[in-house]
Amino acid sequence: LLARIYQDAKRWPEAVAAYREALARAPDDPLLLLDLGFCLEQSGDVPGAIDMGRQALARAPDLPGALNFLGYLLADHERDLDEALSLIRRALDQDPENGAYVDSYGWVLYRLGRFEESRIQLENALRLSGGDPVIHEHLGDVYRALRMPDRAREQYRASLEADSRNARVRNKLEQLH
Repeated sequence: LLARIYQDAKRWPEAVAAYREALARAPDDPLLLLDLGFCLEQSGDVPGAIDMGRQALARAPDLPGALNFLGYLLADHERDLDEALSLIRRALDQDPENGAYVDSYGWVLYRLGRFEESRIQLENALRLSGGDPVIHEHLGDVYRALRMPDRAREQYRASLEADSRNARVRNKLEQLH
């Protein structure tokens, strides 16, 4: 509970320490490993986050959340994109209507330069998720790559409506003007 409180407050070092303490008590819990991996990524330790994702999969090889976590993490940081694609497809095989997994699939397609396929997946992910700000951002990136600046602006604005403090999205929107 303490780790989750720190995580929600974006106090990453404290969250990492609290998750490590929880893992000492439950070392085989793949969900704790994923939570720790998320906090490690947020604190800038991408290799540590990848390691936690791999450890979670070692304990639960078919856990869709672990497959998606590691696949998305690899795609987001442009590492091992073929492996990322394979992991995300395995998650989607188990839960094809999960908006987060469809987003991850669209995002890895984007990273692979398959923009039109990515667009189709991300539009579907947006529908499935009901309007997640990260998916709006991803779709904006795809529209920008497809040279559709008006649609990209629309998606970045929608992302900012849900998360007005996101400087990365604000910068992308400003670059389109």
